[in-house]
Amino acid sequence: MRKRLKQSVNGSVLLPLIVVLPFMMLIATYYMNLSISGFRLARQDQLHTAAQLSADAGADYALREISEDGDWAGTAGEVELSNISDSRTTYEASVADISPSEKTITITGRGYRPASAASPSSSVIIKVDLRPVESGSYSVVSGQGGLIMSNSSKITGGNVLINGEIL
Repeated sequence: MRKRLKQSVNGSVLLPLIVVLPFMMLIATYYMNLSISGFRLARQDQLHTAAQLSADAGADYALREISEDGDWAGTAGEVELSNISDSRTTYEASVADISPSEKTITITGRGYRPASAASPSSSVIIKVDLRPVESGSYSVVSGQGGLIMSNSSKITGGNVLINGEIL
């Protein structure tokens, strides 16, 4: 009869555990850091989009006010557009006269996070140049984007001024 020798296997798992565990911890830390920075970037992008929408709303408001009153000089300060939970958005509009018939509107949309912050976390500035159509009697006036007509659209009763392309 042959005797079997017992091999000692104590501690054989310890070596791979010492090698693999730090790498697993590094990978887990990397993915946690990646997800946190992705979340932070998404929140900043959301705040920038809110500031853009606020500036667009300010531009719409300014155009309406100038259409009603040609001497309108802009908002007196920041106008709060929204104040929801942890963020708020505002806009401010100012009008500069370039000539008696031309104006430039500067609209600044701002996003604040948290809502009680004193300085904006994101801001967007839009400049709108206004100038009248000074020559001719036109039924339709189109800007640089051109004029897009579909189906059986017709223009009757006057001339058309197009500063772009006809599609």
